[in-house]
Amino acid sequence: MRVEYHLHKRHPELGAKEQCLQILNRNLKGTLIAMKKPRRECLRENQILRTKKSFPALMVMVTMVFCVHVCAGLNAQILKNRQYELVLLDDHAVEVRVDGVAPQILSGEFTVMYSPIHLGFAMNRVGEFDFAYPRPFPDASVRARRWPIYSDRLDAIAHNLQSIGVSSGGELMVSNHTTGEDNWVFIDSQGDTIKALADLNLQQTLDPFLAGRRTTIRAKKSRVNDRTITWKFQDQAGFALSAEIFLPQGDGDPQITYHLEVRENGYYSLAFTGTPWLDSDETIPVPQAAEGRGFTEDMDLPGFKETNIVISEAFLTLPRAHVATNKTNSVIVIDPKESPFRLVQDSKGVQTYALGSESNSRFGMMIQKNANGVRPVALTPIMAGYESRMFKGDTYRFTIRYVLRPGEWQDTYKYIAKKIYDFRDMRDNSGAGSMSKTLENIMDYLSDRSGHNYAMWHTEQKYYNYWSDRAGNFKPFSPMFSLAVAIMTDDEGFYKKHALPIIEFALSRKTNTFQPYDVINTYMAQWGRDLGSPYPDVAQLVELYGMFQNRTYAFKHYFEEKGFEEDNYVHLLSRYRIYGNAEDLENAMRLADKGGHFMDQLEMYEKTGYDNYLKASVENAYRDMHRYNLFPMVPDTMLVIEKGNKVPIHGHAYQRHRDWGFSPPQNIYAPEQTVPAWRVSLAGVQLSAYRGGYWISNHGQLMRLATHAQDDFIRDMQRWAMVGRYANYPGDFRSIEHSLVAEMPDAPMRFIYETNFSTFNPGHATEWIGAVMDFLVNDCFNRSDKNIDFPSRTMYGSAFRVKTYGDRAGKFYDETNVRLWLPRKLLTSDNRQVDYLAGYGNGKLYIVFWNQSFKSEKVKIDFDPEWVDYTGKHTARVWKDNKDSGTTRVHDNSLEFAISSKGIIAYAIDDVTVKTRLHAKMFDEKAITLGDKSIAVDVETPFGKLHAMLITLGRGLTTSYVYTDALPENVISAKLRYRQGDEDWQEAVDAIYPYEFTTQIDEDKGHFEFVFEVEDSDQKIQKSNTLSLAF
Repeated sequence: MRVEYHLHKRHPELGAKEQCLQILNRNLKGTLIAMKKPRRECLRENQILRTKKSFPALMVMVTMVFCVHVCAGLNAQILKNRQYELVLLDDHAVEVRVDGVAPQILSGEFTVMYSPIHLGFAMNRVGEFDFAYPRPFPDASVRARRWPIYSDRLDAIAHNLQSIGVSSGGELMVSNHTTGEDNWVFIDSQGDTIKALADLNLQQTLDPFLAGRRTTIRAKKSRVNDRTITWKFQDQAGFALSAEIFLPQGDGDPQITYHLEVRENGYYSLAFTGTPWLDSDETIPVPQAAEGRGFTEDMDLPGFKETNIVISEAFLTLPRAHVATNKTNSVIVIDPKESPFRLVQDSKGVQTYALGSESNSRFGMMIQKNANGVRPVALTPIMAGYESRMFKGDTYRFTIRYVLRPGEWQDTYKYIAKKIYDFRDMRDNSGAGSMSKTLENIMDYLSDRSGHNYAMWHTEQKYYNYWSDRAGNFKPFSPMFSLAVAIMTDDEGFYKKHALPIIEFALSRKTNTFQPYDVINTYMAQWGRDLGSPYPDVAQLVELYGMFQNRTYAFKHYFEEKGFEEDNYVHLLSRYRIYGNAEDLENAMRLADKGGHFMDQLEMYEKTGYDNYLKASVENAYRDMHRYNLFPMVPDTMLVIEKGNKVPIHGHAYQRHRDWGFSPPQNIYAPEQTVPAWRVSLAGVQLSAYRGGYWISNHGQLMRLATHAQDDFIRDMQRWAMVGRYANYPGDFRSIEHSLVAEMPDAPMRFIYETNFSTFNPGHATEWIGAVMDFLVNDCFNRSDKNIDFPSRTMYGSAFRVKTYGDRAGKFYDETNVRLWLPRKLLTSDNRQVDYLAGYGNGKLYIVFWNQSFKSEKVKIDFDPEWVDYTGKHTARVWKDNKDSGTTRVHDNSLEFAISSKGIIAYAIDDVTVKTRLHAKMFDEKAITLGDKSIAVDVETPFGKLHAMLITLGRGLTTSYVYTDALPENVISAKLRYRQGDEDWQEAVDAIYPYEFTTQIDEDKGHFEFVFEVEDSDQKIQKSNTLSLAF
């Protein structure tokens, strides 16, 4: 080895060589790599070794001519595979080398925490149902673990249990105090409070290294044997530790396994604290649960604490602690075998497979930060948690993996998911069946085809009761969901009974969480009851104007009155669509260059075609997707689900049944099944409030993004979230138990107190069906290689965002002017593996089927003559797997075909009679367009302000809507006297707040004239002037 010396000095009395040797001797001491100096970097061949320690004004640069490390010594022992090179150093540390990244050091260091008594733990919140979730540590996630700080006082108490009333052999436990204060409660093994310790003050901490008597030990011996490096440690009074690093053949990551032999009863927690520190100034944020990211309760938390908190297995979506710079990814990953599917038993004795819960989490992940830098840490087990209690003679064993990779954090995230946790596309429709059928089932629920009003529609309040979280509250996220599904399914009845009232709700209520009367405060939702202006964002008002074919002036009035924000590129893009001002598009692009939500960036890409927006959309999507479950690894095995023919009960059902005054919840029936594990896996399902979030919103647009970006990982995650998972609306969230209840077509078709298998807010089914529509359209977009597409509309401003479709024609391969059309029971299929979309136009019926199965399928389709008629023989164009396959002959309202594995087949059938209903009126060219005389707002009256407008979706679909903002404490009842043209006056009465009226308008008659009357609280009649609305 030849060493070249380069010296910058302020001390000329020493020569260059002497100074360098002095620095090497004093600071490096023969083991350059092992020393932990934040400014030190040890690089490989033709790179520079830098150190700056004793002489601040001195910089030594040693250029290595040959690929030999000074620190490795002449007797270095090396393990290699295709990806890694592990070098065992003289001080028993291990240098990890990977091409493209600076070498990192794994020191043989572990930290063990011990407590002789059960240190209670809690999440960082006070109160189970408080909406605000007060935090003892305000700047940390509510999911962070907190403990009392271990102290010598606790040690003394543990050795004198009998003196404080704890029987011999008993146990003392520090219990979570629900106030979040420092005076935690002590209880014995019988659950009785120890009064002698009632005033003992215990400070609390989020730091796991303070939750126990801490011992840090370092390897004293090491050796290489075959593919394993073994560490030996000095025995301790209470335990003995050994560990090994195994490097698999091929390109596997190093696996670190440690063994703890227990010599003293008590509670233990271990952490491998030998991971390398990365310079905190160089690290970049990595979206991950280990930083407390992605939980509903932590959204918009100011001053968020990202490090030095422990997040347990129950709240992880991929069990990793990931530290990254622009060049390096240093990650601790839990070995998949340590977090498998588990068989658990609920309080009723029902056994089911479940994920980790707060009570049975085997580990926690942490990003540790101090003056040395930032590093990943795993805590196994968690102090006072599951498996932490150990007895003399026990042996505890656990395996983690160390991943070191160059490049962007997203690539390492995908690598861990795919390579270590074997994440891949596995889903098909064998369980729940076609998603096209799911759409029909949800419509049956929302439309109340059963007659039992299971969805709890409230005619007076114009929406579904927000029962589960706050009974008597009404919370639509946007009127666009119900309008879009009415249009897409060509359902005039649904439009009149549900979609139109929801639109009226949106145009009159100032908040979408509307509570007309006082109810029990559950703290689960904010609320208001004021009327007088629309709650939707201006971008949604623009889209509603378009969905109504630009015929309803009221929407235009309201979006112009509300105004567009000049620093909001979505608003500018909306204004550009209306007025076509090129300056708005230019300014929108300028603002979009600064970033934004992935859906808005995707919209900018589709509008402009500029790749920078696509790249930004992908990057932001990966930041969102870390909330979706990617573990446990799905085993290649069969599982028995719904044991005893019972669906597991969601934990919150017990509390809610008590609050509602119902009897304790009972398991609903579902047949016991033996199914492949992927059927019940929650992979792809998001974790926010609960482990299994059915709260689906972005999957359609993420599938669209995957198509544009050609990103199979994004595509597969969306398939895991949606394909074959749901046969109807399943509620919002499951807890931890695996169940196939979501595959049941009748899952929500029961009274609210029976929907105990998930958190269940009936009104969310409107948002849910919007998400199903969005996914269907974009799954087809993906399968057709962008050849089948329909124009969408943004739902910007809604907390639950999808895109809506159906009010404009799209394309079907090389044919245009095709209207999306999915009426209920359009067809029947003998094969549940195919999903479909249909459309019409140009005198043709368009129909496309795509196969969700991994094998080819045969399919027979029969069309309902109530919707289409092509009796006799007809010619049809055919596309198979996106290739023009010429024409074929079809007949008698049926189709038979074979479809390839994950294939697609499409038909354009000539001369078909399509029997539209809502569409026939909506797209009638003779439909009227309303002008500025069709609305009257803020009209002063003796009882309050009056608002009135005409709304038209098409020919024969025009109505009036009139309401007052007068409050119920001032009104006994209201009456509307009205007529159209010269007809006789009619009356309608409303005695329930809000006081509002809807009447049918005949477009062939004259203007609408009305008088609004109120009987006030003094039983006096107050009247408005006679007002009129004109077309």
